[in-house]
Amino acid sequence: PDTVWGAATELHQHHMEIRGMGILNITHLFGVAAVRDNKKIEVVVELSDVEEGDYDRLGTEAQVWPILSVDVPLVRIPLRPGRNIASLIEVVARNQLLKYRGHDSAREFQEKVNARIKASLGDLPGGAPESLPAAISQSIPVTEVE
Repeated sequence: PDTVWGAATELHQHHMEIRGMGILNITHLFGVAAVRDNKKIEVVVELSDVEEGDYDRLGTEAQVWPILSVDVPLVRIPLRPGRNIASLIEVVARNQLLKYRGHDSAREFQEKVNARIKASLGDLPGGAPESLPAAISQSIPVTEVE
């Protein structure tokens, strides 16, 4: 199988715990359109302290999170006070949908930058090199997270 599906037990279905508020019935709060019985897991979002490690600033270092032998795309988001976590996760979800439809914003941006560099190198005496340095034109690596 190349997909993973998530679902809650019958007891927990359509409920969410928010610390300080307790267990909430999402169907009652937001209506039936706000819940699903099951959902294909298409991206994993890892929230972490901003001080923990390096983060991909361009968005070209594809990482995966293995779930039951299926590699699911992973996005790591550093948290700081004042950041709207819900909006950040919504942007991750929308960006993943765009990637599935063939629009990778980070790659498109990288291609524009590479084209601009190549064009400006062409203005130099001797012209642009046959290819850009490997660090600029390399393919995007995929890192599996354990």
